[in-house]
Amino acid sequence: MRSVLPPLPSLVKEGPQVRRAALLARVTARSSALAGLDDLDRKKREVALAAVTANGIALQWAPERFKNDKEVVLAAVANSGQALKYVGKALQSDRDVVSAAIQQNGLALHFASPRMRCDKELVLEACERDGSALLFAAERLREDADCQDTAAMATHSVQGSANSSIHSASSARSRFVASTRDGRWPSLRHWSHQPFLAASTSRTVGESEKRSSTKGML
Repeated sequence: MRSVLPPLPSLVKEGPQVRRAALLARVTARSSALAGLDDLDRKKREVALAAVTANGIALQWAPERFKNDKEVVLAAVANSGQALKYVGKALQSDRDVVSAAIQQNGLALHFASPRMRCDKELVLEACERDGSALLFAAERLREDADCQDTAAMATHSVQGSANSSIHSASSARSRFVASTRDGRWPSLRHWSHQPFLAASTSRTVGESEKRSSTKGML
């Protein structure tokens, strides 16, 4: 998809404020835009912060120093927990950062440091959001009864919601079929071509039988 923004160099004559606004608009509109900037623009903290706030995954294209900047990193993981994958090693061991990431996506626990994956409170928090997060916990916590129960409840809740949606769809289909079979005219909401098809077939058969009967009499 082509950018609708004009090339940044062409905006120099418009003044620094216009170019700044265009630069920020570009990095917030598309996550990969940060990768296409020149080094001077990519090294601007304001640009990196705007990019990851709009799309946390953009952190992968930020200069290394921003991957170790706690404020930038927190903005990234708050938008996308998976951005924890691109965070500097030191901050992958920062409890605030890891907690913010798993609050957005429980599976972000996968990218936390081994020390964080041994933290029962964080593991429970991750499992509450996604039962599959237990797979990424330290071995001793994978065997922990509290963690197992929390993960099981989260998984059951998701499956229950899915089953409820399927049941609702099935009930709607049943009502629709009933409305077209019991002789009632279906509402526009439940319109079907089937009654018209049945009526058309009935008329065709009736006319055919009438013509055959007429020919027999002649």
